[in-house]
Amino acid sequence: MKTKLIRILSLLLALVTLLGLSCTMVACSNEPDDVPEQNDPDKNDPDKNNPDNKDPDDKEPDEDDPYASYNIPDSLPERNFTQEGMDEFVIACQDDMVHFFWKEDYEGSIVDNAVYNSVAAIEQRFGTTVSAYQASSAEGIKNGIVTQDGSFDFAFMLDVTASSLSLQNMFTNLYDLESLDFSQPWWPDPSVEALTYQNKMYLGSSTMSYLGLGQTFLTYFNKTIFTDYNLDYPYEDVMAGNWYLEDMINLAEEYGNCYDNNDVKDMEDTFGFMCPNGFYGWFESFGIEMVKKEGDELILNAHCEEAYELIEKVHYMLIESDFGYTDTEQIVNDMFAKNQAMFVYGKLRNAYDVFRYHEVDYGILPVPKLNEDQADYHSAYTDRFFVIPSSSVAGKDAQDIGFILEALSAEGYRTIYPAYYEEAMQNRYSTDAESKQILAMLHKHRVIDFSYVYTDKKCYTRALVTLIVERQSKDYASLLAEGASEAEQKIIELKEKFAELN
Repeated sequence: MKTKLIRILSLLLALVTLLGLSCTMVACSNEPDDVPEQNDPDKNDPDKNNPDNKDPDDKEPDEDDPYASYNIPDSLPERNFTQEGMDEFVIACQDDMVHFFWKEDYEGSIVDNAVYNSVAAIEQRFGTTVSAYQASSAEGIKNGIVTQDGSFDFAFMLDVTASSLSLQNMFTNLYDLESLDFSQPWWPDPSVEALTYQNKMYLGSSTMSYLGLGQTFLTYFNKTIFTDYNLDYPYEDVMAGNWYLEDMINLAEEYGNCYDNNDVKDMEDTFGFMCPNGFYGWFESFGIEMVKKEGDELILNAHCEEAYELIEKVHYMLIESDFGYTDTEQIVNDMFAKNQAMFVYGKLRNAYDVFRYHEVDYGILPVPKLNEDQADYHSAYTDRFFVIPSSSVAGKDAQDIGFILEALSAEGYRTIYPAYYEEAMQNRYSTDAESKQILAMLHKHRVIDFSYVYTDKKCYTRALVTLIVERQSKDYASLLAEGASEAEQKIIELKEKFAELN
């Protein structure tokens, strides 16, 4: 647990360091006069700030300041929380994910320093200290809420753990918090929509943390293999919206394989396509919802034609043919890094965590569209959700906690987001301009699935794993029949429990 003195000294060090830099983050813009003053009365007027009513993510990049598009002011009024008797806000984190949104010291990587700077800016602006710690367990967080032991103000929790507790009326409905502005880009639209049901949202995902950015799924391709076969990179089709799963399958099947003559698929071979055997986010990444929300109704959608089509194609890639391979995430990533795959489905963070330590020459693509009926590309992602207890643990009003959350989320977008997504990912580890454009394009299409968070496997969210890995089968109809009663019961239960929540 840090002290306010440590934070002040570290902040001074950070400010001195930043003054010596020309422009590495938004806070060091080459043209400060173009950034609205914090107390500018027009900053809260959306029409004056955005006269053409354009999506903030669609802003043209500033040639002098590549981070200018992220420098969007929030609408929070000035406050001094210490003077109001709130000199510290404390965040509990269920596991070892604290570093994704809080750093105690300013001496680390570009991303670590951005995390520190983001929190420090909020502390300085609103006269308080923000602390975080790793909780002993999810049960420890729950006990803190139940006993109101004063240990924290809000928490970050694993998705399925958080959803379970939310159904026990443990958390505040985020729509009741006046400071949270879900129209802003620090709240990804698809995720807000996915986590909302019956006009209630108890789990939040924002750019306060960069975990969700790194956990975004996409497709990597090996540029060396394309070059060896004199193939054009698929960028033109991607940009035109014409990159389909069948296109990837055809390329992978024709050009991707190279065996070591033992007639057995193993880690020594090269494959056209690889995927971690967890298959996380496959349905969502092709725009398939296992459960659809229609008003207050929940509709089981696992039987849709698109799910059958995806099962058929995945089974063909990994079971029927010889060009597909699945294994643990670590093995698959290491094999791709050693030039043993033409395509691999994986997380954005793999570029930073794995591929930069190897000589692999790769490009970045979206997950392809399932077919021509799919309008947009989709990128599933996973996150740790923040939650605000329905009964204050440490005596603060939920509105004040919501205020700090909005501030941290907005500053994370301005500071952490460009450091990770632009500097760490695009400029350093993405090797061409087209990959950078694709990464920027995918931001608005990052999705979290309601049914995965709230139903787990009971509504077939893990059907790909069950069929392809466990059963080596494509008999999707039988799988649906086996779980139909349990799935319908889960949907009824969810509707009833949400209706009872505050």
